[in-house]
Amino acid sequence: MKFNLPLPPTTNHAYGISYGRIYKTYDCRTWEKLAFYEMQKEVLAATELPFTGNIRVKINLYLTRNRDIDGSLKLLLDLLQLRRVINNDNQITVLEVTKEKTKKNAYVIMEVNQINYEK
Repeated sequence: MKFNLPLPPTTNHAYGISYGRIYKTYDCRTWEKLAFYEMQKEVLAATELPFTGNIRVKINLYLTRNRDIDGSLKLLLDLLQLRRVINNDNQITVLEVTKEKTKKNAYVIMEVNQINYEK
């Protein structure tokens, strides 16, 4: 299953603290809604969701500027659980992440597959 998503905010810009509590920022909530909508076509067409067992996730980040490769991972992986593609992100046993420069808008290509290990 393959998703083309907008680039999420970095973890530093996704969460804030107020009165000792952690909350999602407006930018984070806005991105979640947009990404949720972008995933809708593939998720609704799939009959085998949520995936069970071991999961492989491949994430390609296309960035307009240089930033840490791990700054977006938590939001992307949590989105899979929120969208019910997987039951829990602890199912992910293989995670492959790459980043490339792009001159146009930043975006993410994320592929999710179930791994069938033979015994």
